[in-house]
Amino acid sequence: MKNVKMVVDKDNVLTIKVDLSEDYGASKSGKSTVIASTEGNVALDGELSNIKIGLNVYKQLYSGRDWQPVV
Repeated sequence: MKNVKMVVDKDNVLTIKVDLSEDYGASKSGKSTVIASTEGNVALDGELSNIKIGLNVYKQLYSGRDWQPVV
């Protein structure tokens, strides 16, 4: 995982922490900058291992058909 911290508390509440100031470079398509990712689906720990999560946080660089830069 990149820049993702997950914690399940005693009440079974999942908290996800992502530092939005991070930058892991361009996505494969080049349309966005990766901020955080689980890099696919991952299982929670312990008794909750049957629960999966997939997370991508990114900053959009281009939009629309004409690939206009996002200002």
